[in-house]
Amino acid sequence: MTIACHKCNHYYVTWEPYFPHGCRAMNFKCKRLPINEVRMAMRGKDCLAFEVKKHRGTYRDQGAMYKR
Repeated sequence: MTIACHKCNHYYVTWEPYFPHGCRAMNFKCKRLPINEVRMAMRGKDCLAFEVKKHRGTYRDQGAMYKR
């Protein structure tokens, strides 16, 4: 399985210009995507903390609930 940090529950944007990406599970910020840092540290293995984000639905879907 290919891991994409943007689809992980632990990924977040830090809004810092020099460290724009972060991982809450491993508690670090980095310049590149966290998966690249993890692969370097773990000698090519994928991240073990990866969890798929839960789908929240779209704004349109949420509005349909209140029209009843």
